[in-house]
Amino acid sequence: MKSVNEDLEGASLRHLLVIAIKELRGLRADARAARPENSLLTPDDLSELLKVDKRSLRRMASAGELPQPVTVRGRPRWRRKDIDIYIARVGRAR
Repeated sequence: MKSVNEDLEGASLRHLLVIAIKELRGLRADARAARPENSLLTPDDLSELLKVDKRSLRRMASAGELPQPVTVRGRPRWRRKDIDIYIARVGRAR
């Protein structure tokens, strides 16, 4: 049986970085899913949750389609509970 070091010797640095990035993305996704309802969502979080790109998110916010964000250090954040209510409301309208 090969040791971890023997497995890593043949792997390129790029390959190892790709593996590490995938692991970190998985951990971030798990952490986002575990957030309590009183947490704040970043534009990245919200675009991922709504499955829209950030440009569409900006358009939706400008058009007043999204709940009003709060500002933290000059950056928009959305309350998770407001977004959950929005998703439920939009889901019923469809």
